Amino acid sequence: MGYPAITYTLSNGATSDANQINTNYTDIINGLSDGTKDLNISALTAGGTATFNGSVTLGNASADDLTINASVASNIVYKTNATYNIGSSTLAAASIYLGNGSYTMRILPGTLSSTWTLTLPATVPSITGQSLIFNTSGTAEFRYPDKFTATKTANYTATGDETIIPCDPTTGGASFTVALPAASTCAGKSLTIVKIDSGLTYTVTIDPDSAETINGASTYVLYTQYESVTIKCNGSTWYVVNKYNQTGWNAFTYLTAGGTAASPGNNLISAVTTAPSFGSGLTNTCYWKRVGDRALIKWQYRHTGAGSAGSGMYIFNLESGISINTSIITVNTGTSDAASFIDSNLGRLGGKYAANVIDGNAIAYSATQLKFDISYQSSAGTTDEAVWGSGFLNFGETTLAMMVNLDIPVANWNP
Repeated sequence: MGYPAITYTLSNGATSDANQINTNYTDIINGLSDGTKDLNISALTAGGTATFNGSVTLGNASADDLTINASVASNIVYKTNATYNIGSSTLAAASIYLGNGSYTMRILPGTLSSTWTLTLPATVPSITGQSLIFNTSGTAEFRYPDKFTATKTANYTATGDETIIPCDPTTGGASFTVALPAASTCAGKSLTIVKIDSGLTYTVTIDPDSAETINGASTYVLYTQYESVTIKCNGSTWYVVNKYNQTGWNAFTYLTAGGTAASPGNNLISAVTTAPSFGSGLTNTCYWKRVGDRALIKWQYRHTGAGSAGSGMYIFNLESGISINTSIITVNTGTSDAASFIDSNLGRLGGKYAANVIDGNAIAYSATQLKFDISYQSSAGTTDEAVWGSGFLNFGETTLAMMVNLDIPVANWNP
């Protein structure tokens, strides 16, 4: 920098004093210029533009105040990367404005009762339409709001972060429970739980926290494959807002060609016992499906060979864990009944006798068994027709067909 011109006028006219003062000021200016001297000023007012070259330190203690009345007219660039904080855990900005010069966006914190941290993801979203979702630790990720968690095979406590929980109790070999987080932490939260295994032996129980409820009940149970329930929390309790509890038609054969009872290998009827022998030419198919709290059974039967006289009884043994709603269907404790257990209508089909059983109501032998009492004759004729009131099969004819439709209310299944 250029040295200023200095003129001194001393009132006493002492030339030597004037020369000494001039020398002293020149030394100060030279020292400040070459950086060998420090200059301490208790107060400084710069009336015009001030330029500070080199490193500048403003204040020497946190108690010193820095007041800026002017506007920032340039970028603020940090010397080192990611080593500076703005504010502290106790002192922070009231708000931050971001904008492009014409419009601004203000970021304003809510009323805080404690200090907390939000951590942003390391990368941008990989798919358009994903949302920024924070977990309970304040760490965020980009994803769709609905999040599948890994399939559960044993007891699991929901965290509140997932929204869809697939469950497979068959793989774990036991029924298990999905425990819900406290409702106070889930206001507005929706959660879907789905049972994905095909077995009926094991169930999935949804258990709210403490004494909280789902639709007023202490638990909600899933029984069949792909049965699901979506529940939503209002901050104090859970409500069912959607559910699915149907299955497709499942086929099984429960009689061999000779009429011998066989285990159907099916997950509604575990076995059929005490079935009569019907000779040759037997074909039969049976299907079942779930609709709400009902098990529908369709049995289509066809026999083309002669059988022998006699009577018999079918007993459908329901799978473990399945029982009939006995408040709707009566349970019979006896092992036989003189009357047929299915209402039947008889008629001619192609010149041959046919037994048609439409929308039959099977009467329960027990809470876990369905019984069909059957009588049949060895030959056709008027006399035989008279006894069909106590049965519905006649094997004296070369062709006989029958269809049974059962609608069984199942205890505990969700309607």
